[in-house]
Amino acid sequence: MFFLGYLDLHKQMDNLVADYLGVEDAYTVPMGFATNSMNIPTLVGKVNMSELQGDERERERERERERERENNYTVQSEILRNILCAIE
Repeated sequence: MFFLGYLDLHKQMDNLVADYLGVEDAYTVPMGFATNSMNIPTLVGKVNMSELQGDERERERERERERERENNYTVQSEILRNILCAIE
């Protein structure tokens, strides 16, 4: 494997990472904007950002519903507590 700027030192690091992970081979890349914008999409394929954002909106709606359920439970608990105190 040859990449511009890929030195024997890089290959040694890749081998160490592969040995540590117990896999046949590994390829390390420096982190940064270029890694995120160029290498990762090549490895994982195209990602539709609107779908990811839609998933995030759905998760936020579910969190909001959970907060509403918790608030309703709190209000119901307080009402029940007041009724029991009035009975005693």
